[in-house]
Amino acid sequence: MDAVGFEPEKPPRQSLQRLVALALSLALVAVMLLGFDTFLTAVQNVAFGLMVDQSSLSYRLFMYPWWRKFQKQHLAQSAEMLVKLGNLGSVVEDPPANEKMLQVAAAAPAEVQAVCARALFEMAELSPERFANGVRAQVKDLQADPALKLYFEELGRRGGAAPQVERFLRKFATQGEPEERQLCRDLLARFPGKR
Repeated sequence: MDAVGFEPEKPPRQSLQRLVALALSLALVAVMLLGFDTFLTAVQNVAFGLMVDQSSLSYRLFMYPWWRKFQKQHLAQSAEMLVKLGNLGSVVEDPPANEKMLQVAAAAPAEVQAVCARALFEMAELSPERFANGVRAQVKDLQADPALKLYFEELGRRGGAAPQVERFLRKFATQGEPEERQLCRDLLARFPGKR
């Protein structure tokens, strides 16, 4: 109540609910027009930031076919940025977890080798760049290393399929420093049926 004794008129609850429903519907349409799902992956999330930074809403709406090409560039840039960020994260750890995992797997007794093999495989699939950095730092002989032997045994048990690692190795077998290219080619040569 105000000083005069009148209570200000409140909007009916139904109209407020309609406004909220309309706003959510418009947001959903906007998300669909932008080409993103409501649940973004990490790569899509970073690409969304690049999109907002490098293009306007009017460009995205009125120049849609050209913007789709731009969106693909954003996705590629964001994937590269996340790889670099992952590499920086492994530098900050002291000692890096990927290197410790390889050391533990190499020295594992027979009772826990299967667990170490699964852990190595999962680490490699989740972060192939950290796996490759760990191999580069810890493994002296790719053919005789016990940790890599465990990894490739687990790879064989899983049907020889490690899509993330294989994609990463194929990409960096042709670009980067000569030592890193050679490492990627050597690891690819050990994949079953990929000679």
